Amino acid sequence: MEFFNLVLHLFIISFSLNNLLEYDNNNNKII
Repeated sequence: MEFFNLVLHLFIISFSLNNLLEYDNNNNKII
């Protein structure tokens, strides 16, 4: 169960980071 939770959290974190990167790229706020 701990391993499953670890993978689940990693997936959620990576998904969130991808969304943030796409948001920044679309708005050209990161130079």
